[in-house]
Amino acid sequence: MKIGLLNDLLKINVSSVTYENSCTELALVKNENPVSGGTLSIDWQTARNMPVSVKLRLEKECFVDRAVVSVSKENFLTKVVLKDSKNILYSYCSETGATITCDKIVLEAGSVTDILEFVFEGDFSNIEIEDIRLYGAFEESVDLFPTPKEYKLTDGFADAVFFDSCQCEDETSEKAANVLCEKYFELTGIRINKVNSDGKIAFIGDANIKEDGYKLIVDDLGAKIYASNVRGFVMGAESFIKLVKDGKVAKAEISDEPFCEFRGVHLYIPAYEDLDFTRRLVKYMISPMGYNNIIFNIAGGMEYESHPEINEAVCHANKMNAEGKWPTFPFGSVAGGSYLKKDDIRELLEYIRGFGISIIPEIQSLGHVQYLTQAFPEIAEIDPEAEKKKIDTRAEDAKPNEFYYHSYCPSNPKSYEIMYDIIDEVVELFRPEEYVHMGHDEVYQLAVCPKCKGKDAAILYRDDVMKLYNHLKSKGMKMILWADMIQPVTHYASRPAIDMLPKDILMLDFVWYFWLGEDIELNLTNKGYTVGIGNLYSSHFPRYESRIRHDGVIGGEISTWTPTCEEKIQKEGKFYDILLTAQMLWSKDYASEYTLTYDKIISAMMPYIRQNLKGVKYPSLTGNAVF
Repeated sequence: MKIGLLNDLLKINVSSVTYENSCTELALVKNENPVSGGTLSIDWQTARNMPVSVKLRLEKECFVDRAVVSVSKENFLTKVVLKDSKNILYSYCSETGATITCDKIVLEAGSVTDILEFVFEGDFSNIEIEDIRLYGAFEESVDLFPTPKEYKLTDGFADAVFFDSCQCEDETSEKAANVLCEKYFELTGIRINKVNSDGKIAFIGDANIKEDGYKLIVDDLGAKIYASNVRGFVMGAESFIKLVKDGKVAKAEISDEPFCEFRGVHLYIPAYEDLDFTRRLVKYMISPMGYNNIIFNIAGGMEYESHPEINEAVCHANKMNAEGKWPTFPFGSVAGGSYLKKDDIRELLEYIRGFGISIIPEIQSLGHVQYLTQAFPEIAEIDPEAEKKKIDTRAEDAKPNEFYYHSYCPSNPKSYEIMYDIIDEVVELFRPEEYVHMGHDEVYQLAVCPKCKGKDAAILYRDDVMKLYNHLKSKGMKMILWADMIQPVTHYASRPAIDMLPKDILMLDFVWYFWLGEDIELNLTNKGYTVGIGNLYSSHFPRYESRIRHDGVIGGEISTWTPTCEEKIQKEGKFYDILLTAQMLWSKDYASEYTLTYDKIISAMMPYIRQNLKGVKYPSLTGNAVF
């Protein structure tokens, strides 16, 4: 769909006014050089006996997201109703005995139509309509989502059989060629052969194209994909696939690049039986939606050869919970309640890298470390007074230290002997390109055990971060942290540590949803930190368009916080969130005011995506729609 102000996209404007009885009709027609239609003024004597109806006829059928009606401040309107040809779409009324006071009236439509009717009711006053603007989208021959930066679909399609070969310059484009060939075969049944020269599809390196960006040209001669890195080539290949419809490929020119540098999805390490689903999630959703990072929450979900007692302790706790003897183990559903062997993880990571996506392991540290303290209770940060009151909390939402130990002691050297071993093992297995996420959120127990009591919580927090930071640095890695423990708006005693940490730590700020009225990320960027919006849930992040453009904010990540399986992710509504958040992070033209338009697009995409996530093919009534 082409999204935007329909008045401009269709070059439409109010061009004539006619009166028929007490109904005023405005016909919107195509006008290459639109001019202002002026104010439509209807005197009160015309409007006094019945509502005035203004009809807008569109040049073509569109999805109308909303209409914004600008009226003179001299109006005494009591009601404005928006209709399409069949239904009432929206009704805007004043309070009883009052009149509408705003001069811009927003009417939600959410309708596919070529005619809109506005019904105005006034209180014995003239009705003066200064402007009507329609926002939404209209269908094109194929749909591209996330929305490219620049594109045009030229007239016509090429037969799919024409694209029977592709050529790659080097290993950088080889992965993209693999993605393209596999998906093209799935859609068309046509195998693309990889050749050394003269391929109908060519991958061409271009250092001038922004990282992860691409240029795609499809014409009568074939297709050319230009990019400067693997992810860019893959995104070009993904867009080529989106041009495939009903055995043909739309001719097009697309120049595209991501708006945000950091575009992440946060997942649990999957259970063994969900490995295939995870691959499909990457292939059919995460990759084509333009994400460039996957953060894997590990907890106790991987095989720890250096400390196998971690896996034993987590599995035992989950077993006791399943038998109803212990409470739910925190992050016990990572890897399905067990753990993945290293070879299984290694194969999954290599598959993901085939899409040019970076892997960021998340090692929970300081807080949320029950996977460690269950195996090594001697390192737990324990408040002796709270320990005396320890209870079985299965029947209530209790504080985390009331059964499992939430934090390790930052004054106990053994805590770091274990943490360093884990970091070394994880880095060796995951081979991250740049970052390791060290958690550090919601540290509920700090400075409460006999070794730490009386010490400054901010200093304890800083010293813990620095030990891990320096260990990562020695391995060539940079650090990511959740930012809540240093956010000045929170209640944590560690807040002063905001002035004590290295500024090259990437801070993921997720507590925005507790302070919806404030741009709290500025607390971090003003201190020199680089910030990503953590837990970026597309449905309710306020003032996104301005906040994502703050200096120092480089993007965000959406989190699932549920087992990586189709049923759980769907129940949490995260498939929808992953799709809409992709538009937010990829497209500079994202606008929150087009909520209904995005909903329309995503709703149309979902059946195709869900069948691929499930690994089945359902019959189609409309052909092979690809997004």
